[in-house]
Amino acid sequence: MRKVLIQLVVIGCICVGTFAAAAPKKNGASTGGSWSKQYDKPSAYSWNYDLRALPDGGFITVGNLADSAASGCWKLLARRTDVFGKMIWEKTFAGECQNAMAGSSGHAVSYTSDGGFIIAGTRNSSNLAAKRNTWEELWVLKLSGSGQLQWEKHFGQQWAVSTKRGNGYGVVEAAGGGYLVSGVGHPDSGDAWVFKLDSAGNKLWERILPGYHSTEEYQRMVPITQLSNGTIVITYPVARKMSTITRITMLRSDGTVKRSMQFGGRETQVFDLLAVKGGGFAVSGTTKPFLNSTNATFSGFLMAFDNEGRWLWDREYPADKETGFSSVRQAADNGLIVSGRIGNDLLVLKTDEQGKPRWAKALGAGKGFQKGYAAVQASDGGFAVAGARQQGQNILAWLVKLDKDGRSVGLPGVRDAMFIGNPLLVSDIWPAKQGCLGSPGDVRSVRSYGNPDLQFTLQRPYRLEQIKTLLAWPPAGSIRFRIMHAETKQILHAGTLVKGNCADQTWCEGSAVISKRAEPGAYIVRYDDSAAVCLANEDAFATRLSGIPLDPVEQL
Repeated sequence: MRKVLIQLVVIGCICVGTFAAAAPKKNGASTGGSWSKQYDKPSAYSWNYDLRALPDGGFITVGNLADSAASGCWKLLARRTDVFGKMIWEKTFAGECQNAMAGSSGHAVSYTSDGGFIIAGTRNSSNLAAKRNTWEELWVLKLSGSGQLQWEKHFGQQWAVSTKRGNGYGVVEAAGGGYLVSGVGHPDSGDAWVFKLDSAGNKLWERILPGYHSTEEYQRMVPITQLSNGTIVITYPVARKMSTITRITMLRSDGTVKRSMQFGGRETQVFDLLAVKGGGFAVSGTTKPFLNSTNATFSGFLMAFDNEGRWLWDREYPADKETGFSSVRQAADNGLIVSGRIGNDLLVLKTDEQGKPRWAKALGAGKGFQKGYAAVQASDGGFAVAGARQQGQNILAWLVKLDKDGRSVGLPGVRDAMFIGNPLLVSDIWPAKQGCLGSPGDVRSVRSYGNPDLQFTLQRPYRLEQIKTLLAWPPAGSIRFRIMHAETKQILHAGTLVKGNCADQTWCEGSAVISKRAEPGAYIVRYDDSAAVCLANEDAFATRLSGIPLDPVEQL
C-alpha cells in the first residue's frame, strides 16, 4: 500500500510540473507588453481607422492602403494580429479603381458572434472606359475569422434613375441577429443613412436623417450603437448657419424615431459613440471651449447620457495645444479610454466613470503628424491604439501598445499630456480664479488687452442663473454688461453688476442675476468700456457663469 502511495505522489508531482511548464506565466507569453508596429513598406500610404480587441487577446484593425502617396487607388485594408502585434493575416479589398484619385476604405469593424468580422466603409466605383466618373458607395463586408470574404454589399447607385452615393462609418451586430449600419448617403446633402441588414446582408429597413456630408478629414463621423434595452443610437453632424452642431437620434428596433436631440454651439463634432455597461451611452469629439478668448483652439470633450437620452454629465479637456478626441471605449474598471490627438501627437487618455482624468499620454514628440483613431483595453490590462504616423513624406498605419498605466518600455517620444487645470463640468468655473495680471491701477480697461469680450459656448440648452466677474471698480461704482449671441449680436440679457464687499481700487467680485433660457450656441459678454476685468491668464477672464442644464430634446 505504501509503495502504491509513493508511486501516486511521484506521478502527481510529474503532472503538476508538466502543467506548470505548459501554463502561461504572469509576465510571460500571456501579456503583450509595450510595443509599436508599422507593417507597411516606407513608400506606402496607409491609415488605421478602427480597432477591436479579440477574445484570443489579439486585435483587428481596418483602414486603407495605397502603394504610394502618388499612386492613389486606395484599397480597404483589414489586418489581424496576435497579442504581441505580430500579424496573423492581412487582407485588402478594392472597388473599381481605374482612376488615380479613386479608392476604397474601411472605417468601422466589429467582431461577430460567429467568430468573424463585419466591416463598413467606402467602395469606389469608376470606369473611365465606360465614361463613368468616380463614385462612392457605402460598402459592407462580412469576413470569416481567417479573413476570407463571405459576402459583400454596396449601396448607392450612380447609374439608377434615383442616384444615391454613400459612405459607411459605423457597424455593429444587432441584438437578435443581423447588422446595423450607419453612414451618409444622399444625392445632394449627404444626409445620415442608417439601415439594418439580415445575416446575409439583405436590407430589412432604412432611415434617412437630415444632416450634411462629412469630408475625408472627419472620418467615422456617423457612429452607431445599440443599448442594452434595444434602443439604437446614431450621431451625425448638421449645419446651422456658419457652424457645425451634432444631432443624436434614438431609434426603436424597427427603425422608427424614438427621440432626437441636438447640441453644440460652436463647431462641435462627434467622432465616436459608446454603449456603456449598465445602460446609457457616451460620446466623444471636438469642440470650441466653453469659456474662451477669440484665439481659443479646439478641445476634446466627453458627454454621457442615460438609456432614455437624458443628459448626465459633460467635460471639456483644453490644453496648451489643440486637442481632439476620435474614439471612446470602456475599460474593465468601467472608466473610459479615449484616443485622438494633442497638437501633432497621438493622444491616449484614461478617465474614471465620470470622465475625470487618471492619466494621459502623448506619443510622437511633436515630430510630424501622429493621431489615434481608436483605443481598446488589451487582455493584459494595457491599452492598444490604432492610428497613423508620419514617416518621412508619407503617412503609415500605426498600432501601438502601452501598459495599464499608460507607460511604455523602449518606445521613444512618449510623454505625459497635460490639460489646463482639472477638466470641470462646463457649468462650473472656467477657468478657476488664478489671480489677476497686474494691479487695478495698471489697467485702464479690458480693451487694454485687445479683447473686450468674454466668450462662451453652450453645447445644450441652459437656464443661465448668475454671472460673477472680478473687476477693478470705477469711482461711479456701476458697471453694465450685455450677453449677446456671438453671430447675430442679438441681446439675450442686459444688466448691472452689483459690487461685492471690498474697497475701491482693488480687484472686487461683481455679480448679477440672469435667469434666462439660452439655446445652444456661441455667446459673448460685453462690459462697459471703462471696466477693467481681471484676467486669470493671457487669454481667459476670471469669470463664473452658473446655470441649470436643460434637456436638449427636440420636438418631433
